Amino acid sequence: MKGNHEYEIIDHFLNPPNKNWLSQVGEKTLLQYNQINRKIEIDIEWFMKFPLFWENENIFISHAGISNDSLIPFNESDPNGTACFFVIQNLVF
Repeated sequence: MKGNHEYEIIDHFLNPPNKNWLSQVGEKTLLQYNQINRKIEIDIEWFMKFPLFWENENIFISHAGISNDSLIPFNESDPNGTACFFVIQNLVF
């Protein structure tokens, strides 16, 4: 599921700098990627493909809660929705 951690790292690379992410875990994360010689862009592209929720006939799974202020709470462009902070454009490296 796409959650706040994925959002924060994606936001950092689309709209740098994300000072919140950098101060919390970003600097350490970037250092760890450098240490293992892995391109973070590959993982960011993967994170962008994560769904906001998953469901079948028996269960509904989401990283976040459900908004009472939106008819379609997982519409990524609805400012009243749960996922409104996931408005992300295509990332090109």
